[in-house]
Amino acid sequence: MQRITELIKKVNPKGILICLCILYVIAWILNGLKGLRFDLPEMRSTIATVGAYLGFTHGTDSLLNSPKGSSPGVPKGRGED
Repeated sequence: MQRITELIKKVNPKGILICLCILYVIAWILNGLKGLRFDLPEMRSTIATVGAYLGFTHGTDSLLNSPKGSSPGVPKGRGED
């Protein structure tokens, strides 16, 4: 389980989202041209799940957070009496 967790941390989630979107478009085209029966609603829900994960992690691990290993400072204008 630890190896899987480490592998997931190494993979770029944005790259996964882009690949899923490309696969969705390909499946959509093949459904129309060749009559294949890809489950497009399920693919959309998977893409939405990955997108929500990216939105959550970006909000949590914002670029505006303090650097790793340092404590956050007091915002300007606060705590100075």
